[in-house]
Amino acid sequence: MKKGKSITLLTILSILMAFLLVITFAQFDLGVKRFNSVLGAIELDYDIAGGYAYTYKISRDNIEEVGDNIDDVVKTVGNRMTALGYKTHTVKAVKSTDADVLDYNIVIEAKAPLNDRNDDDQSTLASDIAVAMAFGELKFYGDTSADTVDSKEILTKGKVVKVAKALPAIANGEDVSYPISIELTDYAYDELINSIKDNNDKYYLKVKLGDTTLLDLSTEQNYLSSAYFNRNSINLYATSEIFAKQSALQITSGGLAYKYEFEQSKAITAPLGNNIPTMSVIGISALILVAIIALIVLYKAYGVVFSLSLIFFILLETLMLIAVPGIKLSLGGIVGILLSTVLTCDAFVIIIKRIKEEFLMGKTLKSAVVQGYKRALIPIISMCVISGVIALAIFAFASGSLQ
Repeated sequence: MKKGKSITLLTILSILMAFLLVITFAQFDLGVKRFNSVLGAIELDYDIAGGYAYTYKISRDNIEEVGDNIDDVVKTVGNRMTALGYKTHTVKAVKSTDADVLDYNIVIEAKAPLNDRNDDDQSTLASDIAVAMAFGELKFYGDTSADTVDSKEILTKGKVVKVAKALPAIANGEDVSYPISIELTDYAYDELINSIKDNNDKYYLKVKLGDTTLLDLSTEQNYLSSAYFNRNSINLYATSEIFAKQSALQITSGGLAYKYEFEQSKAITAPLGNNIPTMSVIGISALILVAIIALIVLYKAYGVVFSLSLIFFILLETLMLIAVPGIKLSLGGIVGILLSTVLTCDAFVIIIKRIKEEFLMGKTLKSAVVQGYKRALIPIISMCVISGVIALAIFAFASGSLQ
């Protein structure tokens, strides 16, 4: 490559790097709006930006002390928070400061989702945490009399529910219902249907989730083909879409065996400190700078071209973090960016070597580039496939920040 072209490419590279650095941290007015830096545009998760801590204490009317079962409570609450979409959160059991209370308090720390104004929607977080701490299991009651149905619990001899999910709302004139489809085990469905069929007249069925009644009806023989029953499933109806989704979660994960009451909430800083975003940007920038220097020193003009490609790769990743809805950047995401940058550099090195090999064989530059890319394609795809399989395995079996 001629000296003039090299200087031009290096100048473009320097301008792009300076541009990336400025937009990452700078804040300035842009017409009627204010640009609040890339870090301000990217939604950061709890482990980077901090969030809120909600404390729940054991209810005084709880039937028994939690004791050694506290680990099961923490695990269940953690699973519910993950299912609600909070990938990075903390659930801790903390000894109560109340001398009369021997059990532990539960402290949940998480980042509130953003609302339409790009502010923390603490009310949604509070509602989700209330669901995660919901007390009471799904119970079925059935009898031939409406007066005694509440005292006759059925389906108590085995596992009842496989999974529950909220279905799309059903409109009937001005009335709207929010169904919850519960897939029953074979045992539960067969016993329920047989109980109904064994009664010639009416059979009264009630389904309760904790203190909330989800279904209360009398079923006749021909009722088995109604909208309430399908093969191995039963449809319940909630009062709102949010309650339907929350109830489905509670039913699937199992009721919390102990009753807790909300005590307080407070804003908290990130677990590793408030400067984590800045330090992360510095770390990623340092890695990119080292990679660019290494590419240019080792591969000269080839390195300059692929350094430009690396800059565009980082710009594309940044754009996706900002533009794609629902993405929250966590420490696990930062590690992912670092690893993907390393993999990209490895791919560039493989391509450069293949192109140089073709060029040294006497081919024209255009032919060497075409053949070099073709030869580099298989090893690069193999490397990406192996990385993808590892990533899928981690996603399937890990949790929290690692996932």
